[in-house]
Amino acid sequence: LPENFIPAKLNADGTVAIGKIPTTGANSRAARYSNGQLRDLGLFSGDSTSEALAVSADGETIVGTGAPTIGPSRAIRWRGTNMVQLPPVNDDDACRATSVTADGQVVVGVCGDRIVRWTTDGVEDLGVPSGTMYCNHALVSADGGLLMVTCSQSGDNKVFIESPDGFSMLASQPSNCRLQDLASNGSAAVALC
Repeated sequence: LPENFIPAKLNADGTVAIGKIPTTGANSRAARYSNGQLRDLGLFSGDSTSEALAVSADGETIVGTGAPTIGPSRAIRWRGTNMVQLPPVNDDDACRATSVTADGQVVVGVCGDRIVRWTTDGVEDLGVPSGTMYCNHALVSADGGLLMVTCSQSGDNKVFIESPDGFSMLASQPSNCRLQDLASNGSAAVALC
């Protein structure tokens, strides 16, 4: 990998790495590395920084975040050379897309303090699990059937799983856990505690 590239994730077969290239100060540019080539994914109009956080199985759909020097961050999806802002729940929400399904059709992330899911039908506000103050990370399984999130409960980060009845906290977890990755079939998750 190039020396100035900071990888975040690999696609399913390991042929595409996504992440960021540091620029000036704390700023960076989202990037994709494949076949020995590093490609700057660019900045959304008005942004000064961007970061790629997740990639579809084929490496063609990349999601992440971008932000202007002043103002809220936005969730972004890149497909090839096309870059679009994913709509926020509320206009002033800071958003970031943190995970994408294998086919690139479902994206999840956070807007403000709430979990959101973006599909071809638009944005869906999933709220926050009961008893939590805010959520800061979301991961979706490859088929979109499983959603896991990290949310703050009395100042302690806990991992929750979505069910038909809402979100439920995973039992027997240490203090201050943050989801890092989810198996493609949703059978296992990795958290940093």
